[in-house]
Amino acid sequence: MERASGERLEDFPRQALFEPLGIDTFEWVAMSNGEAAAASGLRLSARDMAKIGQLVLDGGVWKGRRVVSEDWITESTAPRFEGWRPMRYGYQWWVGASPHAGGEVSWIAAIGLGGQRIFIVPALDLVVVSTAGLYRDPDQGAFSRAVLEKVVLPAVREGGERPSAPR
Repeated sequence: MERASGERLEDFPRQALFEPLGIDTFEWVAMSNGEAAAASGLRLSARDMAKIGQLVLDGGVWKGRRVVSEDWITESTAPRFEGWRPMRYGYQWWVGASPHAGGEVSWIAAIGLGGQRIFIVPALDLVVVSTAGLYRDPDQGAFSRAVLEKVVLPAVREGGERPSAPR
């Protein structure tokens, strides 16, 4: 990113992504050489993670403003190769599916260490964020996925319909 933008890693996302989304509190974890850990060192609040998910869900547009090109959203979220089965990997995005309403629903996910996840479910117009501290737990992914599959998805109806309020 630094080579392509000509800016330090900490500066480019701030100007190009975080400021347009109203994200002003974030932290880059430093590696032993002092550089930001680009692959795994970004810390955001759950609300700000959801903003990134919503940006992707909306094809790169935030509050009516184009922040990321729609072509890049499409290209980066397209599966490129097999990852952790049954998921496939794009450019920094995982692509998978979960059971829903007697079938399956596809999702795109950002997967962070310890259970940090952004799940984007386009068919349901849904963004789900999870945060956890399961850094040493080998099942950390299973817990976040269980929240999506056993709690959130069963509560969502097809087409984003909301259940009727009791009378």
